[in-house]
Amino acid sequence: MKKIFCLLIAVYIIGSVDAQNLVPNPSFEEYSSCPEFLNQFTYVSNWSIAINTPDLFNTCSIGNETSIPNNIMGFQNPINITCHSYAGIITYVQFNPGSNEFIGVKLNNPLIIGTKYYVSFYANLANGYAINCGTDKLGALFTNMNYGELIQIPAPVIHNFAHVYSSEIIIDTVNWTKISGSFIADSSYNYILIGNFFEFNNTNTSCIDSNSKWAYYYIDYVCVSTDSLTCNSSPATCDVDINNVNLDNDIKIFPNPVNDNVFIEIADYNNVSIEVFNFLGENLNLNMSKNLEVYTIDFSNKQKGFYVIKILFDNKIINNKIIKL
Repeated sequence: MKKIFCLLIAVYIIGSVDAQNLVPNPSFEEYSSCPEFLNQFTYVSNWSIAINTPDLFNTCSIGNETSIPNNIMGFQNPINITCHSYAGIITYVQFNPGSNEFIGVKLNNPLIIGTKYYVSFYANLANGYAINCGTDKLGALFTNMNYGELIQIPAPVIHNFAHVYSSEIIIDTVNWTKISGSFIADSSYNYILIGNFFEFNNTNTSCIDSNSKWAYYYIDYVCVSTDSLTCNSSPATCDVDINNVNLDNDIKIFPNPVNDNVFIEIADYNNVSIEVFNFLGENLNLNMSKNLEVYTIDFSNKQKGFYVIKILFDNKIINNKIIKL
């Protein structure tokens, strides 16, 4: 009886492990440095493949080039408002075919031949920097090749095939679009790549003018699992401290959650700037009062939900989420 019980426990544990998301750092939340400029996707932990200079965007970025929600490519928040990061790639360039960008990561475990896998990720068409096209064919390709950091045109992974891809043109610049599908593994693949793996003439587009045409998408929350529920569930939340926050030894934000007033204690810093954003990333331009080293922000008339307080001081930036009850 004990042997049977132990066997059942072992099977349960193995099944639970297999059903997890095989993609490490699926929302690009772990990184070595804050991005300051485009072409710095290699700062993302685990994601070792960067073909033709893909980009990383994060709330920790000081400048407007790679910040969130506003950046040089447009405006967007992460798929989950509690998170801080997403990637960005070119999927189509009319004047330079084959210059598509790709990102890739080594899976936590190789795929098992003959096993069905569910795949999903989120994409959002950027709407800035003269981006004027949406495309189809954005998808996921599995491989055993670690391409590393590579600049090559045409990209070596464009072969008019992907294991999972969108057959519809993605034109939504406001909401995240989920791209998902499943396939039976025919090899013990170790890596997943994200991008448009189809040639120029095999990619359908929707463009708003006839000048230089190109498409650029934000990418977030990549999932690969043997369990359909794992990749069909809502994207995982990121760590949010809903208690009083001590952010930089000399900076405190409290209370959190809040009913009425939020207080921000800031030591003797120069050039302090404080902004408040709603869950859509809109700057609320709230009035605030200051008494000595304490700033007071009135949230009493604000709707329930998440807000972000952005503090800039001494060439640093802090983004802290506040929950309004």
